[in-house]
Amino acid sequence: MLNAKNRVPDSLSVTEEDGPSADGAAIQGGTSRRIKAGDVVIIPAGTPHSFSSVEGSITYLVIRVDPDRVSTTY
Repeated sequence: MLNAKNRVPDSLSVTEEDGPSADGAAIQGGTSRRIKAGDVVIIPAGTPHSFSSVEGSITYLVIRVDPDRVSTTY
């Protein structure tokens, strides 16, 4: 991930929404995948990922493991 910056640990996005994470300008050397309804995508912790193109709308379920109990929503 280019220009990666960890999210501020006590920010709303970390404590109540997404959990620990980083944001960056782009992913260099990544691989694109086309996914469709019914597909299951498993993204290992620490793996940069993003949506590059969305046709129409999407609904998806995210399950994040938070062993350090950073999120206050658990």
